[in-house]
Amino acid sequence: MNEQLLVSDVIAPAPSLWRMLRRALALHCPRCGTGNQFHHWVRRRDHCGGCGYAMEHRPDFFFGAYILNLMLTLLALFAVLVSVVIFEAAQVEPPVVPIVIVGLSCATLLPLFAYPYTFTIWAVIDLRSEPLELREIADALDSLDADRAEEPSAVEHSRL
Repeated sequence: MNEQLLVSDVIAPAPSLWRMLRRALALHCPRCGTGNQFHHWVRRRDHCGGCGYAMEHRPDFFFGAYILNLMLTLLALFAVLVSVVIFEAAQVEPPVVPIVIVGLSCATLLPLFAYPYTFTIWAVIDLRSEPLELREIADALDSLDADRAEEPSAVEHSRL
């Protein structure tokens, strides 16, 4: 680790819950607010480029994001089911084709669309429930040092 670990790195107050949620909904790092957390819609970066936060710093981290995505999908499918029940209660023939199309869209497209959001929202939940340990903060700084070492210098960059 080239940089020193400062006291402010360890005891700095966490951003408010609402600020972290706004960052997550903008697909930014909930810890520092740096954007560009995903290479592609479903391919995320391993570490934040601003603070070095490891997006999957615990072995079961992905499981929480997966469950959050699953809950959102099941909630949408439940809403489709409730609409069918409402049609049946009103003794009106439910429109089958639109309901099937909406249901299949909720089951297939919604999880893909929601993945980056549920992942960053789960990072907020994780950071609020268990703040980073000293080892994780040091690992974050190490990843920043490694990223800086991999960047070409100004001289090498001018040759490209």
